[in-house]
Order: sequence, then C-alpha cells, then structure tokens
Amino acid sequence: MVGRSTTSLLALSLLVACAHGGVDAPGASLGPSGTGLTPPIQVLEERGLHRIETDGRDRYEYLVRYRVLTEEGAQAWRTIEATWSPWRQERPELTATVETPDGQRLTLDPSSVSVSPVDADGPSPRLRVSAEIPGVTVGALVEQRVVQADTVPLIPGSTSGRFYFGMRVPVGRSVLVLDVPRSQPVAVEVRGTELEPTLEETADRRRFTYQVATLDPLGPVDKHLPGDIARHPHVAWSTAPTWKGLEAALSRSVQRRLDTAELATLVEGVEGPRPEVVLSALERLRALVSETGRHPGEAPIVPLHPEETLARGQGADVDVAALLVGLLG
Repeated sequence: MVGRSTTSLLALSLLVACAHGGVDAPGASLGPSGTGLTPPIQVLEERGLHRIETDGRDRYEYLVRYRVLTEEGAQAWRTIEATWSPWRQERPELTATVETPDGQRLTLDPSSVSVSPVDADGPSPRLRVSAEIPGVTVGALVEQRVVQADTVPLIPGSTSGRFYFGMRVPVGRSVLVLDVPRSQPVAVEVRGTELEPTLEETADRRRFTYQVATLDPLGPVDKHLPGDIARHPHVAWSTAPTWKGLEAALSRSVQRRLDTAELATLVEGVEGPRPEVVLSALERLRALVSETGRHPGEAPIVPLHPEETLARGQGADVDVAALLVGLLG
C-alpha cells in the first residue's frame, strides 16, 4: 500500500498547480488601453454572474456594454471570443448586438463564429471560439455576451474564482453576482478595494451582488509585487471549506486507485539504496508511458487508475505522477 503521506503530498501538489495556472477563468481581459488622449471606448457596464451548483459546477455569464469613441477602439474591440476545455466545459455561447450611429441594429451571425486551438503547435486541448462583430464603428453602442457552463467540476465538490473590477479604459459600472445554494458554504475575500455585497435569499439559493461605479482606467502595476498585495481590485471566492479538506478528499480518491493497482511486477528485482530504486523506477516508467504534456486544468485533476495509464501507454502529468507514486509505494 502506498503511504498516506505520499498520497497526501501528491494531492496537495495537484491542488496548488490548479490554483496557480492552467485553469480556465472566463471573462473579459483588461482590454487595450489605446495610445491617444481619448480612450478608445467607454465601458458603460460590465456584469459577471456565476451560478454555482453543490457539486462544484459553475455557469458563468459575462456581459459588457460599451460605446466606441475612436477608430483605434473600433479596430481593437470588434472581436468577441472565449476559451474553454472540452473535457469539462460546454462550448461557450457568444452573442453580440450593435446599435450603429445611423440607428441600425445589427446582431452577430452564429455562422460567423469559428473554433481554433488555443495552442496550435502544443499539446493543450483547450479551444477558442471567436467572431468579428458587424458594424463596430466610431459612435456605435456594442453589447457582448459570453455564457460558459461546466459539465463537470475541475475539483469535485467545489469551485473557486476571481472577478476583477475595471479595465484599461473608463468603466461606468462593474457588477459581480455570486449565486450559490443555501447549503453550500462560500468564503469570499474582497481585495484592493472596500466593498460590501447586497444579499438576496430564496428557499434554496443565496445571491451576493458586488457593485463598483465610475472606475478610472487601470494603470500599469509592478509585476514583482508580493502575492498578498492586490494588483487590481477584485473579489475572490471558494466553496471549499479549507485547503486541508480539499487535500483530504482528493487524497482519498487517489489512494483508492493506488490501493487496487497491481504494480509490483514493474519494479521486480529492483534493489539497493532508495535513490537508486527511484531512478530505476523512473527508467522503467519512461520506457512504458509517455506524457501528453497536459497540465493540471487541462485534464481531470483526479488521475486515471495506474493500470489504465499503463494500458494507454501515455497520460497527463497527474496520471504519470500517480503511477510513479504507485511504483514507489
């Protein structure tokens, strides 16, 4: 049997990797700031709505309304796009409407939406949907809407995220809505600003609304700031009660797979000091299994059963790491 401390360390490593990279975080970027004295656009409103389920799935809807002020803005803000991971998310829905200066109302043609790899030359399975919005000219009023829904949660039973207020252009109003089950605990932290939510409750749901009005364009920040200093004002949340609870749940899932894996024959005859045993196990593993190059967030965080990884002859980082832990157990 693999040692519990070893499995716990593997589980914690997976959680930290997901927290620091490789996870989709849908929403608008800070946006181009423009090069002249006049901002390229005026954002009238941006709104993010997260509807979270008890199993950790999240349905996210992002809406932004803006008026185009310059030709530079018309060029930079005429595209709508979103990325997603097909293994755990539905293809995002993109819609857009434009009110032109001469009174026309135009809508995005669904057939104009294209799909492309995020990393065309790499192993990442993430995809991008994008389209050019018709009629985006100086003076136009544009509304973009992106809807993205999880089919399975990244981390079973919980979810987390961040919503940043403001862009590199003026913003009239920025709103975040967190809609969670009443039975679901949620920890929320407001960083870089002072903000209190309004709370609406029904028999089975709670809705927290955070709102900021009249935001000046965000300026550059020092990328070397320590992690406990917010670079931009935002709200962060998690439905996991504690990191320890997450680690324990994931550790149990990994342990169940390792406890039923028959791997002894793969290291049969390997003897000697521990460092030599580890090197020998690595050599045998490399001969049997190749890595797909997919990192946490691009594949299920709970690894495959080690015997399934061996049968496939390849696996994501988490699958190969679990197999190595099983071999060394």
